[in-house]
Amino acid sequence: MWEWEGGRGCRILQVGRLAEAVAALEGVVAAMENSTPASSLDVQAVVASGRVAMHTGNEPQVRKCAAIARALLETGVRLGRCAGAWLLALIALREGDAAGARAHLCALGEAERLTIVPLCPMDVIDEVPLVRIALAAADTELASSAVATARERLRLNPSIASIAGTAAHAEGLVTGDAGHIALAVKCFEEGPRPLALASALEDAGKVLARRGDREEGVALLGRALELYSQAGASWDAGRVRRRLRALGVRRRLAGVAPPRQGWSGLTESELHVARLVAQGLTNRETAERLFLSRHTVDTHLRHAFAKLGITSRVDLARLAALHDDTAG
Repeated sequence: MWEWEGGRGCRILQVGRLAEAVAALEGVVAAMENSTPASSLDVQAVVASGRVAMHTGNEPQVRKCAAIARALLETGVRLGRCAGAWLLALIALREGDAAGARAHLCALGEAERLTIVPLCPMDVIDEVPLVRIALAAADTELASSAVATARERLRLNPSIASIAGTAAHAEGLVTGDAGHIALAVKCFEEGPRPLALASALEDAGKVLARRGDREEGVALLGRALELYSQAGASWDAGRVRRRLRALGVRRRLAGVAPPRQGWSGLTESELHVARLVAQGLTNRETAERLFLSRHTVDTHLRHAFAKLGITSRVDLARLAALHDDTAG
C-alpha cells in the first residue's frame, strides 16, 4: 500500500495538486523515517515529498526528507544514493548554495554528476532544475549535458508537450534566449503540469524585464504568481511577489486561492473522506473503500477537521447533515 501511495503522490505532484500530494506522501515518509527505503517508488516518494515541502514552505518536512536523503547516500544501492544526492542538491539550490548543490551531485564521483538525472522512475522535467544548478555553479559541462539529454528525449518523443517544454526551457536558461523560454511556455500550456508552466513563465518574465520590456515581464510574472497560488505553492508565490515588488508592482490576487475554511475549502479527496466518516465508517473502512492507506485517510480527516473548525466525528456528522439540508 505504501508503494502505491508513494507512486500516486508523485503523479499528483506532477499535475500540481500539492495539498493532495501532501496527504499521499506524508505517510510514506513517516514510515521511512525509521527504515531505509528499498524500492524505486520508495525513494522517489521521498524526493517528491521533499519537493512538495519546498514548494509549500513546509520547513520541518524539508528537514525530514533531507535526513532520509542523507541516509540514502550511505546505502550501497545506486538508485537510492542518486535520489538522495538529487534531493539534497535541490534543497541546497533553494537555499542559494550553488557550490553545495553541485557537491551533492558529485557525491558518487565527479563524473557521476552527469548521470544522476534522470532517475528511475523518471520525471521528464528534471533537466530544468539541473541546468539551474549547473549555471549557478558555473559548470558548463553539466549544463551542456543536461540540455543534450533533454534534446535527445525530445527526439525520441516529439509529440509529448512536457518533454518539448523541458527541452526548450533548459536550452533557454543556458542561452538566455527569450524565444526558447517562450516556446517552453507554449508547450507547457498544452500539457498537464501547472508548476512547470509557472516556472517557465517566471523565467520568461525575468528575461523580458531584464532586457527592458517591463510591462510584458510583469504580465508573465503575474501569470506565474496566479498558477503558483492556485497550486498552493506558497514559497514559490512569495519569491515571485518579491520579484514583482523589485519591479515596483504589488499584486493582489482576487479569487485565485480557494477558501481555506468550511466545506468549500475541502479538497476533493478531503471531501470524499469526510463524507464517508460522517456516515459512520471507521478510518480503516474509509481507507478500504477509497483504496487509500490508513495514514492518508488520517491526514485528510485531520485537514478536514481543521478547515471545518471541529474536533470530533460527532461534530463532523452534525455539520454534514446541516450542509446537506442547506444544499438541498
